[in-house]
Amino acid sequence: MVNAPVEWDITEYKDLDSINYYDFVKKVTDNPIALAKAKAALAHLARDQVRLPMQWDASPNAGGFTSEIAKPWMRVHDNYPTLNVKRQTRDPNFVFNFWHELLTLFIYKKRSDEGKLVVTLNFIEEKQSIYLTGHLASASYKTLVRNYEEDSLGALQAYEGGVYLEGK
Repeated sequence: MVNAPVEWDITEYKDLDSINYYDFVKKVTDNPIALAKAKAALAHLARDQVRLPMQWDASPNAGGFTSEIAKPWMRVHDNYPTLNVKRQTRDPNFVFNFWHELLTLFIYKKRSDEGKLVVTLNFIEEKQSIYLTGHLASASYKTLVRNYEEDSLGALQAYEGGVYLEGK
């Protein structure tokens, strides 16, 4: 979801490397400016940033696998009532739905000694149209592998994937 706020106290960090680094700076300098810089660095580099409890919904402890009376392994971000999975899945303008839509159809190009490869992947159970533009639209392709017999770069069947070698 989001990183832990910079304002959080150092005691909120659980990662031993982060704690040891902060304690080292404190022991060596005991300088408030150096400690503030160390904490600011940890706000961007600490592994705890990706370890915050997932914010599933607006219930206490952000829902998920932790009951209301149990305490999560780390502090839940304060924004969980407004930024959570349940809310994002219901709003088409949130990042969750943008990525969901983007990942339904994935196309990329890879170069090799043999030429350029185009890989197409459809991650959902609905047919997806493909709109190739620029150089991709005018190139010819040789099918190397695909999981459907029908050979068309114009659309992908449900869960279809293909690898194509671009003609020279």
